Amino acid sequence: MPAAFKTLRDRRILIVDDSVQITSLLKEIFTECGATVVTANSGRGALGKLQSEEFDLVILDLVMPVPNGFDVLGFMRQTMPEMLERTILLTGDRYHQHLLHDIDETEVRVVFKPFNLRLLRSAACMLIKRARSLGAA
Repeated sequence: MPAAFKTLRDRRILIVDDSVQITSLLKEIFTECGATVVTANSGRGALGKLQSEEFDLVILDLVMPVPNGFDVLGFMRQTMPEMLERTILLTGDRYHQHLLHDIDETEVRVVFKPFNLRLLRSAACMLIKRARSLGAA
């Protein structure tokens, strides 16, 4: 594991995607970096995890059955706005980019599928480092 990814060690990450293949792959990738990974395959599952557990990072798919990622993001905005700066949104929905115009890219990072795993891990490390330097994580 590259030294840059050691930032993920002992961090709690919530990965939310309605694709079991994606959550399984990302769980494996981030676990190899030393993170504790919790997954949810629905917006409802994500809301339950966010209400009952604390996370250092959230990786959230936007396009899922209702409640979808936009609904989960709205919940986070209302109840835990400090988590937004430690959230990566995943989407393969380039055809509905107008839905993304309301998302302030300084607030959250958007990564389009298919994504490069190394770049996704690097983005995760950067968000955790930034939050740590601000005293949030």
